[in-house]
Amino acid sequence: MVFAKLVNPLLCLIIILALVYLGQEILKPLAFACLVALLLISPCRFFERQGFPRGVSALISMLLASACLTMAAGETAQSDDKAIREIVLRAMFKSASGVSEGIGVFFISAEEWRSDPPDAFMSRFASNKPPVRKVSEAVKKSLAK
Repeated sequence: MVFAKLVNPLLCLIIILALVYLGQEILKPLAFACLVALLLISPCRFFERQGFPRGVSALISMLLASACLTMAAGETAQSDDKAIREIVLRAMFKSASGVSEGIGVFFISAEEWRSDPPDAFMSRFASNKPPVRKVSEAVKKSLAK
């Protein structure tokens, strides 16, 4: 009979978990909106204390939060863009094995850097076969001949 007392709470817990699982498409954005609302209470109160009406202070807080999120997303997109370029570059190296047979080395230059890529970028290709070098090295070698 001890377990009979646990049936109702356990049944309620199972039903609640099932509803949360089935309603996650609605509940996730709702939870995110509640989190953003909680985070924006302090800036909104600050602007209200400065003498702005509540609607204007809420608008300013939302615009500042949107600007911060946009800047953060932009930085993430830039790092993703660099990673994608590296993946494409590596794929080109693997597919161009016939081109490199005569030389045995790949050379990199990028319009973004206006000359050679930075050493931090080149260090990613340290173990690449065939080796990857900067274009300036190729120019130095050709001038030395």
